[in-house]
Amino acid sequence: MAEGYYYNKEEDMENRIKKKLKVKMVWNLFIILLILQFFIEWFCGLRLLVFGLSANFIRLILSSFLLLSPIYFFNYRKYKLLKKICGVLSVICLIPIIFLYMFGFSGNKYFYFQNPYKNNSRILVAEETSWLLSGSTSFYERKYGIFIKPINQSITTDDGYRPFSNDEYKIKWLDEDRMQLDYGYGSMNIWKTDIISFK
Repeated sequence: MAEGYYYNKEEDMENRIKKKLKVKMVWNLFIILLILQFFIEWFCGLRLLVFGLSANFIRLILSSFLLLSPIYFFNYRKYKLLKKICGVLSVICLIPIIFLYMFGFSGNKYFYFQNPYKNNSRILVAEETSWLLSGSTSFYERKYGIFIKPINQSITTDDGYRPFSNDEYKIKWLDEDRMQLDYGYGSMNIWKTDIISFK
């Protein structure tokens, strides 16, 4: 032991307890946030969208922390084997979750369209997705700054084409509730027209 160094066992144990208590508090907070997210989505019909981060990505972050943080709950001296088992199981569960997100949701892109009519602050949100040989865009209305609400309207494209990402679209607001959308379909230079309505 180096000269002048004093190891205080009780102080070290107290610091470990405080550290684990903080992790447990954050773990409980994440559980509450995850439950709250499901409640808002299923019962209020609202989905989180914060700084372009979708509800699925936020759910992935919360779930990942919930899976990995219990590793720190155990005293590694008393439960060394149990801690290793929990670590392995957490990683095994985490890998398919990340794979499913990367395969199914990571390519989603969001575009925002402000209604230009006076005294109208409604914002239309387009969620553009691509899956194998098909593409689609679902539309939402932005709510309360961090939520989006489905308006049950969508468009489809051919061969996974992304008209918004490729800047092949034109919009024209018809009134406070309706927008005319002209967009590239993705094959043979075909363009289509749809009316997107908040109502």
